[in-house]
Amino acid sequence: MPDYDVITYRRPDGVTINLSDPPYQLVSYDGFGIGEFQHTTISPPQTHGEFWYDTRMEAKVLTVEYSYTGGGVPEEQASRREVVRIFNPLLGPGVLRIDQANGISREITCILAESLPLPKTNDEAPGHYQTVVRFKSHGIPAFVDPNISTYTLNFNATPGNFTFPWTFPRVFAQSGFASSPIIAYEGDIDTPVRIDLYGPFSEPAFRNLTTDRALSLIGVSASLGQHLVIDTHPDFYIVQLDGVDLWDKVFETDMWELAPGDNALSFDIGSTTASTAGTIQWHNRYLGQ
Repeated sequence: MPDYDVITYRRPDGVTINLSDPPYQLVSYDGFGIGEFQHTTISPPQTHGEFWYDTRMEAKVLTVEYSYTGGGVPEEQASRREVVRIFNPLLGPGVLRIDQANGISREITCILAESLPLPKTNDEAPGHYQTVVRFKSHGIPAFVDPNISTYTLNFNATPGNFTFPWTFPRVFAQSGFASSPIIAYEGDIDTPVRIDLYGPFSEPAFRNLTTDRALSLIGVSASLGQHLVIDTHPDFYIVQLDGVDLWDKVFETDMWELAPGDNALSFDIGSTTASTAGTIQWHNRYLGQ
């Protein structure tokens, strides 16, 4: 692993540019901490001062300054073409990723925020062409840990078990045909979940008791091996059984997420056998890298 920070940008089609790898060189970056936000306050009548009610995070603006090393005009022209090709905003949002020297990686979905100056010759360093690119976050303004956290549900034994990361979640209770784990989510901002459930089961209901939100299905019974997928990511809500949409079977429709701290969950799946299995997956999200 390099002993310096590495920043890459991945276009929606998967094409990636590494701004820390020759011929590119990372000069500086900014905007990777807590971004702008707005407080909502209330001022009750006959009471002094204001009281906090809510906070809304604004979109992040991130700045990356980098240079390109080339031998002359052809290299300069090539670098300019590469910049336009990679950061083309008409392609839609891409992913900016930072791999830090301490081994921590973070990603954020973003798009070119403003007009992009092409690389210009650095008079103090002939053969070096330098420019600044600014991005604006798309969707939730949070840095995402690219590693997936997975909790394995076990409806036939107590307690359950889990995979990465080994320190989370903490399980306090799990039994019968319902699983009731408490997951300690270590992120700073709510994160969506993906639930995979393998039959048999009937009329499943999934609840986050901590946030008082639920998603349940009626008239749904799955036989051995059938696969239910629920994804609460707002970019691609999914409720499918073996790839077939079940939106007409949804009763309670909260596409709930994990909140920072302990989350008391309830997974009620009706009838089950030893073959019934499931997982819940999520990415930790942070306000700053």
